[in-house]
Amino acid sequence: MGQLRPDVLVLDIRMPEVSGIEVARRAGEISPRTRILAISAYDDDEYVLALMQAGAIGYMLKTASSSQLVDAAERVAKRESVLSPEIARKVARLWTRGKIGTREPAEGLTRRELRILALAVTGLRNTAIVETLGISVRTVQGHFRGIYSKLGVSSRVEAVLFGLSHDLATARKGEDQGSAGQLVSNSSRTAHHDPPARSKQ
Repeated sequence: MGQLRPDVLVLDIRMPEVSGIEVARRAGEISPRTRILAISAYDDDEYVLALMQAGAIGYMLKTASSSQLVDAAERVAKRESVLSPEIARKVARLWTRGKIGTREPAEGLTRRELRILALAVTGLRNTAIVETLGISVRTVQGHFRGIYSKLGVSSRVEAVLFGLSHDLATARKGEDQGSAGQLVSNSSRTAHHDPPARSKQ
């Protein structure tokens, strides 16, 4: 793993010798830019939350067709989050039950906070976010504290699951395209972005 540093790492929950959750954690330490796709027969809350916390941005059930799994791997390679419909409904249900946050939606986030959360949703760890944005680790950590407070969550996995449930990954390139509220609105459109406003003379 340390030598290969793959673009995408496909994992199962149950693996020989060590669990997929532990492999995902180690992969995040060794190769922060590697995106993780979980393919499992398990859809228990604890497994979904643990893998997302470990850095997975995709979670597909083994009931998916081969073409769906290939599509999921390709999307994860592009840093897009992808969930089986059953897992997506579970994430939404967890939000409804208040297990992973209580506030809606993300209009209170600044553009930089939204950008950082969107990068986290794509699977980037803090070290990779630092490299991408050219800011310090302490600055990233400070932004995450602000994100947690505004979303009413207490952990990174809760914030990422909020981002997944609101499709914030599509906003990762939109930091300068408008307010946070506009970016959240735009994220519901598959590939559409409003044209940039003309600068005043």
